[in-house]
Amino acid sequence: MSDKKQPPVAIIIPHYKNKEDTLRCVKSFISCDYPDFSLFLIDLSDDLGEEEVQIEGLNIIIEKSENNGFGAACNFGVRKALTEGFEYFLTLNNDTVVKKNFLQPLVTSALLSPQSIFAPVIIDGNTGSIEVLAQKFSEASIKVYPSYPSNDIRLLNSLIQDNVNVVSTDVHCGCALFFTLNQFKELEGFNEDYFLYCEDIDLSFRALKLGYTLKISTESHIEHYHGGSSGGHQSKTNIYYNSRNRITIAKKYLQLNRKLKFLLVFPLLQGVKMFIWLLKGNLSDCLILLSALSDAIMGKNGINPKIDNT
Repeated sequence: MSDKKQPPVAIIIPHYKNKEDTLRCVKSFISCDYPDFSLFLIDLSDDLGEEEVQIEGLNIIIEKSENNGFGAACNFGVRKALTEGFEYFLTLNNDTVVKKNFLQPLVTSALLSPQSIFAPVIIDGNTGSIEVLAQKFSEASIKVYPSYPSNDIRLLNSLIQDNVNVVSTDVHCGCALFFTLNQFKELEGFNEDYFLYCEDIDLSFRALKLGYTLKISTESHIEHYHGGSSGGHQSKTNIYYNSRNRITIAKKYLQLNRKLKFLLVFPLLQGVKMFIWLLKGNLSDCLILLSALSDAIMGKNGINPKIDNT
C-alpha cells in the first residue's frame, strides 16, 4: 500500500499526573514509521505544558478535561479528533512505548476486515515477556486469562514465522485499541459508568453483541510499563473500582444461573479477604471493599467522590 492510501490516525492518550510516563510514550512515536498520525493528549490533571511535550516532527494536540475516568477521557479525545476530520483512532495508555512499525498492521487489518476490532500485542516492558496476546474470559471470576500456555516472546515469534498475522480473543485489553469511525459510533464509545477498570470488558461484550469479532495483530507490538495512575494493585482506588465493576459486569452480561452463582460466591470470597485484612489491622481497606460491594448491588456507578482517586 502506498502512503497516499494511508488514512490519518488519531492517537488518543489520556494523561493523569504521571508525566514521566506520558513523555516517554510521546517520545516513542518519534520512530513510528506510519506516515500520517497525530497525538491527542487528554490532560486530566492540568499539568502538561505545551513546551515540554512539543517534539519536532510530531503533531501533538493537548486537550484538557476533567478526570471522569479512562473511558470518558478516550471518548473526549475521539470527539476532539472527529472535529479534525479523523476516521481512524487508537486509544492508548500513557505508560506504554510503541514500536517503530506497530501502527501499519493495525490500519491494514482494519481496512481489510471492517467487521473486526483490532488491538496490538502487549509486551511487558520490564520483563520482555508477552503480557497480552489472546485472552480467555472467565465468567466464574470476571477476569481474563491468557489463551496461550506460555508468555515467552518466542511464542509470538513462532506465530509470525508461521504467517499467523491475526489471532482471536474473547475480550480486548483497554491498554491499546484501534477503532474505525463507524465502529466507534456504533459502539457509542466506552461506557463511562465504570470510571476505572472493566470498561474494556464491557466494550468487548457490546462489540460482540453487535456482530464484531475481536482480533489481535501479531505484527503490531507495544510495551507496557505499568505506570500506576490509579495507585497500583493494592490501592484503595483499585480495591473499590475493580471489585464494584466486576459485579457490574456480572449483573449486566452473565446468564441468570451464572449470575446468581457469581453474586453468591464473589461476596463470600471477598469476605474471606476482609477477614484476613482485619487480622492484620487493616480496617480501612475492609470498609472500602464493603462500600464497593454495596454500591455494586445497589447499581451505583461512575466516580465515587469518597474514594481517593488521586
